[in-house]
Amino acid sequence: MLKNRKNSGRPSRAEGFVRRPRPAAILITLIATLTCQGLFAPVVEARQNTDERNQDAAATLLAEDATDEQRLAAARSLLVARRLPPLIEALSGEAPASSGIAVAAAIRQQRPTRVNGAVAGAPDELLQPLISLLERVDSSQHKVIALEALTVYPTRDAIRAVMSCIGTEHPAPVRLAAFNALRRQTGQEQLGTDVERWTNWWNEVQWLPEGDWRNLLARAQAQRAARLEQERNALADRIVETHRRLYAATPHTDRSPLLAQMMRDELPGLRRLAFELADRELLNARPLGESVLAAAVERLADDAPEIRAVAATLAGNLAGAVIHPRVLEALEREQDPQAATAMLSVAARRPDGAGVRVALKWLDSGHLAATPAAELLLAAAERGLLISPRERNAVRVAVRRRMETSPTPVLVRLLGVIGDSEDRDRVAEMLESPSLEIRLAAADALAPLPEWFDRIISVARNDPELHAMARRSITLHRPTAEGWLLLRSIDAATEQDARESLDRLSGLIGPREALRLAESLDDPGERVALLELRRNAAMERPGLISIRLQLRLAAALAEARLILGEPDGALEATDGLLESLPPEKYRSGRRRIAEARAAAHLWLGSLEAPEVAEAPPSLWLEALERCIADSLEHASDLLVHIEGALLEAMSESEIERFRTIVDRFPAALRATGEAADAGDVDPTERVTGETGRRPDSSRVADGDEPDQFPN
Repeated sequence: MLKNRKNSGRPSRAEGFVRRPRPAAILITLIATLTCQGLFAPVVEARQNTDERNQDAAATLLAEDATDEQRLAAARSLLVARRLPPLIEALSGEAPASSGIAVAAAIRQQRPTRVNGAVAGAPDELLQPLISLLERVDSSQHKVIALEALTVYPTRDAIRAVMSCIGTEHPAPVRLAAFNALRRQTGQEQLGTDVERWTNWWNEVQWLPEGDWRNLLARAQAQRAARLEQERNALADRIVETHRRLYAATPHTDRSPLLAQMMRDELPGLRRLAFELADRELLNARPLGESVLAAAVERLADDAPEIRAVAATLAGNLAGAVIHPRVLEALEREQDPQAATAMLSVAARRPDGAGVRVALKWLDSGHLAATPAAELLLAAAERGLLISPRERNAVRVAVRRRMETSPTPVLVRLLGVIGDSEDRDRVAEMLESPSLEIRLAAADALAPLPEWFDRIISVARNDPELHAMARRSITLHRPTAEGWLLLRSIDAATEQDARESLDRLSGLIGPREALRLAESLDDPGERVALLELRRNAAMERPGLISIRLQLRLAAALAEARLILGEPDGALEATDGLLESLPPEKYRSGRRRIAEARAAAHLWLGSLEAPEVAEAPPSLWLEALERCIADSLEHASDLLVHIEGALLEAMSESEIERFRTIVDRFPAALRATGEAADAGDVDPTERVTGETGRRPDSSRVADGDEPDQFPN
């Protein structure tokens, strides 16, 4: 076989065979080359552009015909880019003098920048050229600029150069600039502008070892920084207090622009004051303009997290039911827990998909913001926004994890809403928690579920603090007379709590059911409370129940008030009900109301009331008994009327009852009878038959024989 292969005419590797590249390998190499060129092309182009800009800036700095503004801008650009050769050339004297002055001015104005991740100030390489510039220039203005530039160099060489300018041979502006530079370089504020003291100090410290020298400067600069900080704080406090007084003196209509201006101020204390005053305006129910909302939204990007927090709260309060979109944008990028807490609380008012995603991140963070994040997720779940199984599972897992370490009421509620049956069993166990807040949260989470009704009622019977949760469960699942009686059997923490719970449930019971319940209650006070609630609801929405039922409710309420001894209340409960009704309709209801009103009028002694004329003898007897029992003065009027007008219409049982009333309260009758014109006949003899006379409401004329009292 080998022999045949060798003789096949194909060259072997040993014979100098060279393997040809495959087309696929060529294509891959070509694509890789083009890709690398595409990736690095922007970098190369950017570097080339930067080099070109630096070259242009160097040319402008050293040009004879450039203006001072152009040279200053060029020097700033070269300082930021750390392009030192043209800067050194400008300071050395080979270039125009104005070029060196431009570099010194740029050094004076430069802020510390970051170079390779570290904070860098003015380059050390520019110190000696800057000192030579100070020695070379003659103009006082130029010397002042050079001295101010040297303040950024707290070195002995720089200080020695500045010390050379404090002598009296120099102009006053140069000396003042030198003293200011020395104070900033060394921190020796106490030396002031005394040449002798500065000279003595310098002679003592200029030869210190490097370590001691640095320690000396560090201590002095720290003291100076503390003093400046104290002065700055005092000044800020004065500014804040001045604006507080200005705000108080500003009319309410002009305060919104001032608040917006203060919110945009660079002083943090003034911004905090603006939000404090804005909150006070809202508490006093004074509206704020759109400019305040715009300024608050701008402060959502403030450097201070506490400002971002109050800005989010104010923006939420001013936007009302609508969440400002900038609040949600700020929430998505927020990293500080304090600011995120406020933003989450605002977003929880109207949660959406973006808020849910951010809330899930903070819920799992373990920070202070976890609680408002859970509140936002709970609001989203209750509004049906957690539809995605993936989101619901992510929230469920996060809540379970948090519950293991730090269960909170909002987490318990959230687990009850989105959890499965095992989660709800766990929530049910928390009904026995030693924490009242946890117990209330667990009951609140389970109350909407009918399968947990019996468990909540059972726990509430042994825990008066859960009475409100028992009411909620009954309200949701059993708003009936039986539910009302069940709630009444559960103790509350206070009598007031029990009454308020029953009243709230009473307002939800249907009118027919409430009437049936009231008729079954033994306590007239409970009956009145229940019927008043239903009567008030019927008056607010009269079209919901029939007229017949309205009359029954009013009659029952009036009767209950009479039992409680409140005739005025009975009249108030039935005022105006009968006037607009046709006389041929609702006879049963009309009769009950008329009798209740007649009883109330008799009790009050209003015998001329129209309802009294139609009152049956039984009502007069009841009224007489009540008036005698209460020692009311008009009891004698009732007695006279009964004897004169009603005896013939009374049944034997009613006459017997009349005799019993008079026999039971003879002393009261005699006391009230003093006001009646009954002659010299004892009132008790009028109904006992001892005189054989029947009384009349009018005086009996002499010689007339009164009718015989019937047996």
